[in-house]
Amino acid sequence: MKILSISAVILFSCFSLSAQIADPKTGYTNVEFLLSKLPDLKKISGELENQKKQYETLYQQKVKDFQDKMASYQKNGGSLPEIIRKDKEKELQTLQASIEELQQNIEKDLYKKQEELVQPLYVKVYAAIQAVAEENGYKFIFNTGGSTARNLIVAPADGDLSEMILKKLGATAKEEKKVEAKVNNAPASTTKSQPVIVNEEAKKTTNKAPVKSKKK
Repeated sequence: MKILSISAVILFSCFSLSAQIADPKTGYTNVEFLLSKLPDLKKISGELENQKKQYETLYQQKVKDFQDKMASYQKNGGSLPEIIRKDKEKELQTLQASIEELQQNIEKDLYKKQEELVQPLYVKVYAAIQAVAEENGYKFIFNTGGSTARNLIVAPADGDLSEMILKKLGATAKEEKKVEAKVNNAPASTTKSQPVIVNEEAKKTTNKAPVKSKKK
């Protein structure tokens, strides 16, 4: 009987291990949605908007200067001596090139500034996802935002870990997350334990590998 009991325990353990390996605990969230709920993002948006307005003022001043000088040239250019006319043309060309260069530099600087300010928030979000994965035994957590959403079409409704992660971040979803999910024409509210179609699109792609919890 002892041998039979030991064999049964070993067999049960093997089945349990096989089940864990074959069906690891998996969840999903939308990184962009999580990011949008962080209070710090509003501060960053305000800071970027202020800097953008300053650049816009400088840009418009240069454009107006160019337009005024172009109008003067078009009105009086024909009556000017050739040397002065060519000098005016060269000045207009230089101004135009300067405006184009300024526009490019503004775009680059705003993009760089945004990356510098937002990157720490991404680090914070991914740290919270990692913590939720480790604390709750999730082996994989997928991002349903950005281009990665194309790879995750159907998922269980109770696999959405967004609320859990937001709680870890100390944030809340003040507005209901927009998820259009219907299964067999049933209302989304009745599909809590059923698979749902994940079709959210993120504003900014985050092509990062699924978070895998550390082995303990």
